[in-house]
Amino acid sequence: MPTRYTALRDRCVLVVDNSPAITALVTETLRACGARVTAAHTARDALALAARTPFDLLLLEPRLSDACGHDVLQALAGIDPDLARNTIVLTAGRYDRPALQALADRGHRVLFKPFLLDDLRTAVLETLLGRDDQAAA
Repeated sequence: MPTRYTALRDRCVLVVDNSPAITALVTETLRACGARVTAAHTARDALALAARTPFDLLLLEPRLSDACGHDVLQALAGIDPDLARNTIVLTAGRYDRPALQALADRGHRVLFKPFLLDDLRTAVLETLLGRDDQAAA
């Protein structure tokens, strides 16, 4: 793995997607960079994990079987506001465009499936580094 991704080492990432194939791919990709990755397939599971484990970053599919991304982020804001702000939305684009724009307007990066793995790694790295810069300020 290129050294530019060493900043991902030991970062805790929560991946939430309906698709086991997507969560497996994202998990494998980020673990290869040294990140500690946990996967969930429902909003309920994701919120339970976030309530008991501190995560640095959330990768979220906005169309889950039991909730929409907006609802997940709203609930998460009461559990871990930093994690709610440090979210990358992973979508196939079938999600409501105004809702995606609203997420982007709140500062959430949006990655459209299918995405290149390097684009995923770069988005995660830039989001985490941006968080570190904000914390230092």
